[in-house]
Amino acid sequence: MPQTIVLDKIRRLILLKTGIKTISPSDCRFIGLSIQKEISKNVSETTLKRLFGFAEVKNKFSKYTINALLEYIEKSGSYDLVEKELYHLSNTNEKFSTIQLNAIDITLNTLRSTKNRSSVPYSFTIPRCFAKLDFDHFYNSDYSFTAFVSQAGYGKSILLSHLVQTSFVDNDAKYKSDTVLFVYARDIFDDQNEYSNIEDRIKSKIGLNQRTNLIEYFKEKNEKNGSKLVVIIDSFSDLITNKDSKPIIFDKLINLISLIGDEKFVKIVFSMRSTMWSRFYDRIKNIPFLKKKWFPGTYFNLKYQSNIPPLAADEIDSILKKMEPNRADKISSTLKSQLKYPFYIQWYYLLKEEFPKFDTFTNIIFFEIVDRFVRDKIYQTSYATEKVLFCKKIISLSNNGKGRKAVFKSELIADLSNFKNAYRELLAEGILVEEKQELDGFVVDLVRFVHPHLFEYFLFVELLDKHNNVLDKVFFEDIETEYSGNSARFQILQWSTRLLIIKSEFQELNNLLTLNLSNYEKTYLIYFIAENLNYRQNIQPSVATYLEEDELHHMMMNNIIHFDFADSCYKEAICSLLSISKNDKYSFMYLVILSTFDCFSFYKEQLKTRLDELEKLVKQGENWLINPYGLLKYIYSSLAGEEYRNEELLAQIEAFKSGEIVVPKDDEELPGYMEMFSFVLMRTYNVFHGDFNEANRMLNAMITYYPKLMLSENVNSAYLFGMMAFLRAASQSSEMPSLTENIRLKLFHINSIGNSTPYIQIVYLAARALESKNEKDYRTAILYTDKCLEVFRRNNLTLHEILMYNLLIKLYNEIGEQEKRDEYIHQKLMLMDKRNVHGSILHSIK
Repeated sequence: MPQTIVLDKIRRLILLKTGIKTISPSDCRFIGLSIQKEISKNVSETTLKRLFGFAEVKNKFSKYTINALLEYIEKSGSYDLVEKELYHLSNTNEKFSTIQLNAIDITLNTLRSTKNRSSVPYSFTIPRCFAKLDFDHFYNSDYSFTAFVSQAGYGKSILLSHLVQTSFVDNDAKYKSDTVLFVYARDIFDDQNEYSNIEDRIKSKIGLNQRTNLIEYFKEKNEKNGSKLVVIIDSFSDLITNKDSKPIIFDKLINLISLIGDEKFVKIVFSMRSTMWSRFYDRIKNIPFLKKKWFPGTYFNLKYQSNIPPLAADEIDSILKKMEPNRADKISSTLKSQLKYPFYIQWYYLLKEEFPKFDTFTNIIFFEIVDRFVRDKIYQTSYATEKVLFCKKIISLSNNGKGRKAVFKSELIADLSNFKNAYRELLAEGILVEEKQELDGFVVDLVRFVHPHLFEYFLFVELLDKHNNVLDKVFFEDIETEYSGNSARFQILQWSTRLLIIKSEFQELNNLLTLNLSNYEKTYLIYFIAENLNYRQNIQPSVATYLEEDELHHMMMNNIIHFDFADSCYKEAICSLLSISKNDKYSFMYLVILSTFDCFSFYKEQLKTRLDELEKLVKQGENWLINPYGLLKYIYSSLAGEEYRNEELLAQIEAFKSGEIVVPKDDEELPGYMEMFSFVLMRTYNVFHGDFNEANRMLNAMITYYPKLMLSENVNSAYLFGMMAFLRAASQSSEMPSLTENIRLKLFHINSIGNSTPYIQIVYLAARALESKNEKDYRTAILYTDKCLEVFRRNNLTLHEILMYNLLIKLYNEIGEQEKRDEYIHQKLMLMDKRNVHGSILHSIK
């Protein structure tokens, strides 16, 4: 039937229904209000004027308008308009299979769009386990709706796409027989004036006649075949909303949920950012029926308005294995823990795309990620200046990070009028968050940074501004004074390090390293410096030039020689320094340190490779007390079971023990790093080719050459005292009984001021184990030895492990527990077999 004939019927019946005999333009407003009141649908006054000829008709009337008018006419039930042509003006086919096909087509289009919009290749993303479990519970429950809620960047769209794919689309999908409609919010809520409710928009999407009741239709299908309707709405953040449109959206969602009532065959799922959900929740929290129909999810947190947790460790591993299958296991646990926020994954991916061969152990990549995130979300957006000022205002109100991290919103009110748009965008992008807290019986509004690293970034920016952008000695001393014991202190130092390298102000790094840092902090910062230099030399020529100078490595060596063999960061820091070294002198030194690790770990093949590299630089060892190349060759020959003899080297060692050589000293008459490592290597050589008497001669010679070591409180002295305690206990010396207590007090003091290391402490604990054995306190001796064994095993210090096995074997032999003794003999043999070293070591290491 032509539309003109249908319109004539509609006009006549509207006039008949309303009792209007002569229509005028003003009556159109009355008719529009009547339609809104009776059927809750909106037909504008202008549209009615066009219908009755008071306005120009440029296009055909929409199917929505015609069906709305038909529904209005038939509302009272007294007008017989059941004509086939009128019922099917929308050209819909209500065959259920067609309805489902329409819905799945829209769903597949939304899935394709989501995959294309993914910030990393979609194949690298994973389904969230908790989401599937939560949805399965929701699907089979009496709840009508659930929402996935989080700050921006938590992967809500990816989460929903995987959920739809595995639950409804895949061939083995659990709910494949259901009707699923996966749409973006703009597909449902745009064109506010044309569609008065979500029900109409859903019917329009899936091809269901507008005059058909959505709930009744799917109730009938559910009774016949158990099929449910699942509507999933994503990307509310894409909607352009304001204070007027947002309540309309909320009302339409509420009306849809109310329309479902207690029916179980229609399920609504949607995703929202925390800020929008918070306002929606305020609308429903006092409506018992709506709260009863809401499934909050396993992880819902009312304070943070979120139910999407950060990525779990196994989820991060799964993503990284997809992204970097060959090296995912090598990525540090610290970096993995920082990648638990999904929105950082994209920045990690982009960095790895730019620098695929750049491997890191420190959290340098995380600092680059945060920097890029801030640039993308703040500095390169509208209202950038206002956003930065607002963030710095929060830092200022937090007493520059020394007070509470969340500030009262009331304190920001004066600035909100100036920065209103900037503030809204900071909330929307998940940089800031509002939260409520009860204080003295009153509920107050607080504002804070969503993530602590963003707080630390702007804290650093604020402190830098206060020091006129100068990172000098005064700056670092102020940080040390003001932030002692503050968790942000070390982050500020790392941001400072990064900026100094970017600005090529390398000399200021010494001001940083001379702070009162623990040896672990110093090692980590040196490692962080080395990795930053390695990273920056690819993009800053000035950095590459500086790496050729002696000054950098001299600075590093003065700060890193503290024998922290029980800290993997120490070894990795040396590896990183070696990778950027362009100076033979320091390359030789780094290789010697790494070779010492190989000796301790019995990594003979790796040691052989390093010896080949050292051989090319062997002249650099001529300035040492004893050329380390020869000592390392001796140790390698023991591990490999090869014959090696160097009479000149043996004579030099004997001359050292006899006090017959001239040793270099610094201004304070203490050994430098070459002298200390010469001693470490001689002591290691002694374990393979000597006894405790010879070891004591080496120790006494070192003290004779450098008597001030006994008075010093530096790490060299700590190492020497630890070794002294171990050798005295191992040789069961009875000389000067009070000396043991003096050593203990000295080591305790050095440790208390931060100049000891875990390795020195564990060597001293091994000495305590030996002392306990000598005193027949076997229980304590076994307890201490087991603790030492645990640390040595964790750090692959095989030489030390064997020494502890030897001690345990002796202990259990003395107390008559032969089974335990035999068990440790077996473990010792298995360890040596695993390292594939020569059997003679079994008897030479005692």
